[in-house]
Amino acid sequence: VLVVAVVLILAAVALVLSLRGVLVREVHAAVEQQAAQAVEQLESGAAPAAVAARGGEEAFNQVLDEDGDVVAADDVVLGQPPVAVLEPGETRQASVPFDDDDDFLVTAASAETTDGAVIVLSARSLDRVGESTSALTGLLAVGLPLVLVVLGLVTWRIVGRALAPVDAVRREVEEISAAELHRRVPEPSSGDEIARLAATMNRMLERLERAQAQALHLERL
Repeated sequence: VLVVAVVLILAAVALVLSLRGVLVREVHAAVEQQAAQAVEQLESGAAPAAVAARGGEEAFNQVLDEDGDVVAADDVVLGQPPVAVLEPGETRQASVPFDDDDDFLVTAASAETTDGAVIVLSARSLDRVGESTSALTGLLAVGLPLVLVVLGLVTWRIVGRALAPVDAVRREVEEISAAELHRRVPEPSSGDEIARLAATMNRMLERLERAQAQALHLERL
């Protein structure tokens, strides 16, 4: 049970980390697509304010000028400095001023507009990543102990039933004395190693009984 517990714990950790990696990659792909759409709109002539007008707390954009100053931003970060200092093409996690609990994945992309080059900072929340991994961790924290308890009980019962014939043989051997060599240990019908052991002990008792009978016969002569 301890060995299985270690294996299950390692498997559970690997599962949680794998799930988190998959979800983070999905957010990464989504935020890169978000930045690419913003760049396409800006290079098509859209105003920075229109690109940044997303109005949501799960995803937002900031548009920076060449000096790194914010020229347009979503309402949730309006009037705030850049949420991250990134070169175009870079992506990393960052905290945001309106959400102290969850990090955001932020990526930077450059765009050429009629007013010059700008940098788009696109961000998406990692809140669902945390919620999903926390939910899975909670299920595993409840489920794994239950599995181990059931496994322990089943193993205890199966091993106990498998070794019950050994205990019967042991009790019988303890009760056999030199005057009771005619007695035999019970032989289970399982045909396994325990049955063969019982048969061997019975043959040994039979040989002892014959040897004792021969010794008594010689004494009478």
